[in-house]
Amino acid sequence: MDIGIFAFILLGFCFVVFFVEFITIFHISDATMHTAVFSFFLMLLMLFSPDMSVFFARLNIQQNSFFFEIASNISYIAYVLSTLWFLQYTYRPNNKKIPLLRIYTLGGGCAIFYFVLSFFGLQFIAHIIFVISFSIWFINFQRRVFGAGLENITFALTSLILFCCTGMHTTNMLACLGIIKNSIGWSSAYILICLLSYIGVYIAFFIRVDRDAVRANEYKIQVEHMRTKVLNEQLKPHFFFNSLTTIKSMYHHNLASGDQAIELFSAFLRERIGMIDTELIPFKREIENISRYIDFCNLNVQKEFRIIYDIDYSNFLIPAFSIQPFVENTIKYSRINEHEDGALIITTYREANYIMLRISDNGVGFNPADVLEKSVGIRNACERFRLILGVEPNVESSLGNGTQITVHLPITTQEVSHEDFDN
Repeated sequence: MDIGIFAFILLGFCFVVFFVEFITIFHISDATMHTAVFSFFLMLLMLFSPDMSVFFARLNIQQNSFFFEIASNISYIAYVLSTLWFLQYTYRPNNKKIPLLRIYTLGGGCAIFYFVLSFFGLQFIAHIIFVISFSIWFINFQRRVFGAGLENITFALTSLILFCCTGMHTTNMLACLGIIKNSIGWSSAYILICLLSYIGVYIAFFIRVDRDAVRANEYKIQVEHMRTKVLNEQLKPHFFFNSLTTIKSMYHHNLASGDQAIELFSAFLRERIGMIDTELIPFKREIENISRYIDFCNLNVQKEFRIIYDIDYSNFLIPAFSIQPFVENTIKYSRINEHEDGALIITTYREANYIMLRISDNGVGFNPADVLEKSVGIRNACERFRLILGVEPNVESSLGNGTQITVHLPITTQEVSHEDFDN
């Protein structure tokens, strides 16, 4: 096939890539204009390549070689800068951007120098300065990306496209200077590699989307399974039997006590059933239900269980039933009501990057390994924190020293409006 025709076909594929990238901006929520911009300049780089001049010659279209050379250089610099812009946006080591102002300023200066120096046949000086400068920037950026573990196939393929375009433009410049006698065919070869790399990027994207869909489906199945486990745990028969026995006992004392007991139990049960299909609820709602549970437990004991709320921050969400099992475990096993100063303490406060939630008591304590193995409720609560919020509660306890459960909740996903909080 004639190299001019082949170059035109490759230019058509470059346009298709640009068109696809442009359309995705409006149809994919997480798409950005970065890839559309650098695919546009890649198309221009091919348009002003020596191989395309062969195609124009076949059509008897007169070309200004000086204009083609300047346009090719500007397209190359614009392509490199737009690619660095994309890499800086997509890969942020330690969540920090590496500044681009200096390299952008240098790129603009080199474009001007290239134009001026081309009158003296010294344009290669501007090209060398720019290539060395952006290579140093890229190597430093690559080192940070690898150090942060952010490298992936898309990063590697984008880097390959970047340096293929650099090789292509360097070859064209050497041909213009007469160092290489014939550069026809080089541009098409480099652009072909770039297009194949683009295909690799798309394949990686589809694989990632498919993998994320599988993970989302697995997460949904896990959550549904967790919901069933929580329902079975929360609505267990012996809890009902014990509660009904307590209510019956209170009615034997007097009617008012019985009415109070059944009112607390019905409110507590209604709230539990109402939260079965809810993943996240306001912290205040969970605390209100815990208070009802404590009040109900205190109806039929000689010495009441004492709970202390040390709440400095409460405007956040937590998984439904996530604190309740820890409180129930304390009521059943800690014996805090047997000590003069025994108490269950729920503490919250906000730090710079997280919300700290702590449930602690000064009871008899336990071996965490034994309790986590036997207590379905505590295991379910820990699993809900892990599945829904991606955090792991830290359970600390020892015999004679009480228990402390600490959860660090991310602020960005947990803050709620005061309107939601009050509902």
